[in-house]
Amino acid sequence: MKVLFMVFLFFLMQSDSYAGWLWGPSTSEECIVENAKGIANNFAIQVIAMACNELFSPSASNEDKKWSRCVLKNMKGVQDKTVAMIAVNDCNNKFPNRK
Repeated sequence: MKVLFMVFLFFLMQSDSYAGWLWGPSTSEECIVENAKGIANNFAIQVIAMACNELFSPSASNEDKKWSRCVLKNMKGVQDKTVAMIAVNDCNNKFPNRK
């Protein structure tokens, strides 16, 4: 039974509509609020907002959603614009086929 539950969770987390969040935000607004906590840099907050909006957009491709997750992961605690730009560039290099 435990294995069946683990398989279910694995497939659930792979779903695009699920956006990879198990108990996280369910809207782009919640995503922005959660990921912008403690960040004082305007550029970083704008990038977080763009990533969250794309992550919850029904028209975003799988590649776009992967890029968004990458950006949100890299933006944790970023306080400097230069570091934020490096984080975005890292994700752009990992996902060059996004729109």
